[in-house]
Amino acid sequence: MEQRIDTIVYQRLDELFRDGYRHGLLSAPPELLGEIPRGAVERLLNSRLPRELDYTAADLLRTTVGTVLYGAIRRRPGQGGGLMTETTGRVALVTGSSSGIGAATARLLAARGMRVVVNYLHSEAAADEVVAGIDAAGGQAMALPADVRDAAAVDTLLERVRATWGEVDVLVHNALTPYAIKSFQDMTWAELGGKLDDEMRAAFIVTKAVLPAMTEQGWGRLIYLGTGLSRRPREGMIALGTAKAALTQFARYLAQELGPAGITVNVVEPGPVAETRMSQVLDEEQTRRQIAATPLGRLARPADVARAVAFYAGEDSSFITGTTTAVNGGMAMY
Repeated sequence: MEQRIDTIVYQRLDELFRDGYRHGLLSAPPELLGEIPRGAVERLLNSRLPRELDYTAADLLRTTVGTVLYGAIRRRPGQGGGLMTETTGRVALVTGSSSGIGAATARLLAARGMRVVVNYLHSEAAADEVVAGIDAAGGQAMALPADVRDAAAVDTLLERVRATWGEVDVLVHNALTPYAIKSFQDMTWAELGGKLDDEMRAAFIVTKAVLPAMTEQGWGRLIYLGTGLSRRPREGMIALGTAKAALTQFARYLAQELGPAGITVNVVEPGPVAETRMSQVLDEEQTRRQIAATPLGRLARPADVARAVAFYAGEDSSFITGTTTAVNGGMAMY
């Protein structure tokens, strides 16, 4: 039986490589398959290959064997060069990624070989600019609109992704819904409760939408953007801080439930981040105090947060789930 599995998988990989070479996706000829150490592959086959053998090429790429072997092939010229990584070809949906942290994350994930869906609500031109930049750098991206609080809109977005690339492997939920900035004494329940509802509704909808495919393939990454305000209160930010605290606990419960399915769930909690809409709520004096309280001596930048997200999206974090990473230059120590 092991020999039969081995033969079938090699045949399918051979077909996959030849198809990729024929369409210009691989610069190396399919004969490179014969140069890969067979013993190492057989160990992977025996330990990780699912029982079902009726794969499509895309399904096979999602297995450990397909990823490892595919990673041994160089990209074609003009596609960034260098060796492919374990994330090459995976599909990442980054909600709210037309600017700021989301845009930085989309660019970085694309640079690491993922095919990225740049989601936006109103900022079509900005989203198109992010996609154009990724394309120019040799990556793959598409811009798709959807209000992530609307289940029908999210379903439509995913249908378009499936038609082009297949299912979503990585969800980065970054979309920021509106919130009131005021004291509790001046706040209405519509403002506080509305933010809580928006925050959890959006997380619920996008997670529910991508989860079936992740569960079926036994691999997935769910990454949520929180905020340091859920741990460190700041005047006027009770609506955002409370809603994001709920999101963080939501992620912990998901991590406990989805771990057996091969899905990791983690939260990235930035402190104040320069060059974002949220940074505009800080006046000059508040900004100075925030920097003074940060051991690394500056506010975070979108790229700092994106690197933490990219770590959670890859294989290096495969045994890490239910965690929260504070990206704030050390401010979390105080």
